[in-house]
Amino acid sequence: MGRPRRLGGWGIGVVIRRGEAWWADLPEPVGRRPVIVLTRDAVVDLDSLQTLSKATLRERIAPLSRQKMNEVEAAIRFALSLA
Repeated sequence: MGRPRRLGGWGIGVVIRRGEAWWADLPEPVGRRPVIVLTRDAVVDLDSLQTLSKATLRERIAPLSRQKMNEVEAAIRFALSLA
């Protein structure tokens, strides 16, 4: 699922891949939230559809299945009136 990228800074050697769920530390009052990696340079928080810096990523949760990623992509298209 996409070309792997290495996370800079604290994550030397950590590879981030499209379709993975990660915990991200967001500014207060939001705090820690699960996010999904969509592209090499974009991470999305589906609660509010915002793009985040990969620097907010702290811990990999799990990869999403192809079916689940299709559902995520459909939800984004719907939310943005692209469908």
